[in-house]
Amino acid sequence: MNVDFVAVTGPYGSVMAHALSNVANEFHVPFLPFPALDPSLSPLQYPYFIQTTPNDLFLMNAISEMIRYFSYR
Repeated sequence: MNVDFVAVTGPYGSVMAHALSNVANEFHVPFLPFPALDPSLSPLQYPYFIQTTPNDLFLMNAISEMIRYFSYR
């Protein structure tokens, strides 16, 4: 198989992250799932798995904008 990608990103869940970790390992490309926090996704088993989490600042900004938009008190 001809591979023309350099990394795998997503998904937002640990179940799909397990499947994509196997793909990343097979093709030797980094895998960056956003909050896949399952402890069984270890770097020993999945050396290309790079655990990331979204910055809380972005989440708080989104929530504050919703509060302003809907005029919640």
